Amino acid sequence: MRALKRREPACTAGLLLGLPRPKHPVRTRLSELFPEWRLRACGADFVSPNIGLLRLGFLARCRLLGVPVLVWTVNDPAAMAAVVKARVAGIITDEPAACLALRDRDVSVA
Repeated sequence: MRALKRREPACTAGLLLGLPRPKHPVRTRLSELFPEWRLRACGADFVSPNIGLLRLGFLARCRLLGVPVLVWTVNDPAAMAAVVKARVAGIITDEPAACLALRDRDVSVA
């Protein structure tokens, strides 16, 4: 990502977290739950964690770093409401109609 950012400084790029079956599960999960060094090392503009990683203060740490969080894959309406309430920068979903319905019900989401 650093090479990309040097070549195309205007390009926005993010760090995707949440491998389903990592080769080194403990080390990988720790680096995903506490991504500070990975974010600094790659120069990401945002972080995109799997919704399962939003625990143990993940959002608070990202806020302290000033890194926007775009969560994936949020398909459950209750989970959508929870991440909206947590004020994430974006939601990636396979159920856009449910997300739009949430937005339409709650004008504070927009």
